Amino acid sequence: MRREPPDGVAHSADDEETLFLKRAKVLEPILAAKEAYLVPIAGRGLWERYPLTKMETVIGRKPGVDLLLRDGRVSRRHCKILLSDKGPQIHDLGSTNGTFVNEARVEKRYLQDGDLIRLGETVIKFRYMDKLEAKREEELYRRATRDGLTGLHNRRYFLEVLEDELSRSQRHNLVASLLLIDIDHFKAINDKYGHSTGDLVLKEIASILGKSVRREDTLARYGGEEFILLAPQTETEGAGILGDRLRGLVEKHPFVYEEQFRATISVGIATFPRHAQGAAELIESADRALYKAKAGGRNLVCGIDDRT
Repeated sequence: MRREPPDGVAHSADDEETLFLKRAKVLEPILAAKEAYLVPIAGRGLWERYPLTKMETVIGRKPGVDLLLRDGRVSRRHCKILLSDKGPQIHDLGSTNGTFVNEARVEKRYLQDGDLIRLGETVIKFRYMDKLEAKREEELYRRATRDGLTGLHNRRYFLEVLEDELSRSQRHNLVASLLLIDIDHFKAINDKYGHSTGDLVLKEIASILGKSVRREDTLARYGGEEFILLAPQTETEGAGILGDRLRGLVEKHPFVYEEQFRATISVGIATFPRHAQGAAELIESADRALYKAKAGGRNLVCGIDDRT
């Protein structure tokens, strides 16, 4: 019986060729599995690489479409992409500013690998990628836009979204509310149970919040034990209802590690343009409201207009 040489022993040319062919055989079905993706390349990074897996994908800025773009020049239902035996085909849906493929305005067109689609100020590349390449790009995007501990969006990404959303709200006379969320007595949790438990609390609260917001909302870890939430087209009153629902979910949740304990959050709310005219001012206003919630005893939701 022929034995494979042990590690550290030189292989013959035949052995190396056999090993290469075996590896190639394993990789062959993976590399052959090309999938279609939409990849943003210009405009603010408001969404990640999007796989075309549905027979029909509607793109626009109306909540509820398949691919939501926060671009004021994109129509509510701007265009759609249909999958067929002949390949993906893009259809304009009567958009105001048009659908462009490689800078030619189109009503209907089959897409080829590498085509550039422009919708408003957003440019998207149509790509066929194998699964290994797609996974690598997804990981690079995740590292650039996500918080490593909680998996939520990071602060830099959130600030880009906030600037873009407020610009859109200003152009269309819309409102947007900001919720600044802080874990109460988080230092005491770290001191009593240890920083590893504190990290688990952060991850668990991030999960509770993430499962409880709308698709069009943007939630991020703002820093330390603070989270920040942008709720487009939401008045102060609606934001208060949302904030109190999130507060109640965290308050009722049992945290079980070495022992069971409870944690709570405080929430500060400010609304554009009612309380601020820009992103920095809106965050500052929400921070002042959060201070009121903390001063009022914690486990509270306060707006900037609330009296304590």
